[in-house]
Amino acid sequence: MTPARARLALTALLFAGWLGYLLFLVLTRPAAGPGWGPVILSRPQFLVSDLDVVADVRDGGREVTVHSVEYAAPGRRPVREGDGIVVKNLGECRRPEGKDLPPGLAGLYILALRPDGKPDGREYRVVETPWSPGFHAAPPRIYPATDDAQAQLRAIEARKRGDGPG
Repeated sequence: MTPARARLALTALLFAGWLGYLLFLVLTRPAAGPGWGPVILSRPQFLVSDLDVVADVRDGGREVTVHSVEYAAPGRRPVREGDGIVVKNLGECRRPEGKDLPPGLAGLYILALRPDGKPDGREYRVVETPWSPGFHAAPPRIYPATDDAQAQLRAIEARKRGDGPG
């Protein structure tokens, strides 16, 4: 075998191995549940929010129960675990990949919130992903509270507080 053919065979073998590895990644990717793809949080959405919570959503209703508070902007009325809050635009929200939410939405979800301007501090709206060059504002998104999504949220919150990496 000539050296050129040997290099071609090695290159073809490496390329086939690379394609096999990509196929493995696709087949074993984590999913949040039936119908949900991998969950990747929108960092800009959380960087502009005033309150980030993991909330228990019941039957797609507007009233949610706060399971945990991951971030609250200084100077805001404190929200605590177990508090019930109203999320006014929950019905307008989409899944991370932009698809509509399933009917009868229920379970633990990560919400990036902003107060709705009411003085009692119980009404909020899910923040839209802000506009940036090459990307126009998107409908608000909510995220299932998987372990991986919560780890992403902790990293974003560390950055927001100024004690995270770069």
